[in-house]
Amino acid sequence: MTFWKSLLGCDSARVVKGLPGSKMFLIIGFKRNTRQDEGVWSDEHGTRKDWDYMQEHCIASGHTFTELVASAWDYKRLKGRIPWERISKSRRKKLANVWRKGINDLDSI
Repeated sequence: MTFWKSLLGCDSARVVKGLPGSKMFLIIGFKRNTRQDEGVWSDEHGTRKDWDYMQEHCIASGHTFTELVASAWDYKRLKGRIPWERISKSRRKKLANVWRKGINDLDSI
């Protein structure tokens, strides 16, 4: 799985496949510690407890290895863009109108 780690800059990577003919899923993970999280983990005596864990995300899928790589490249491409660029042009206009008018009902977008 070194290929995925070097491509995506993650700490762990695994490919999960279910039944024959089903999609494969790429799950990547990042090492974390509860010290990095908001809030405090504590026991019943109020003593802070910290531990390491792996934060995982399913980021790509495909029926073949080629599709899986293409999906992972899409993830990497989109990850580098700012959120505003991910929204289509027509949707951006609608959001801008909502922002200008101060409409509270976002379901109408």
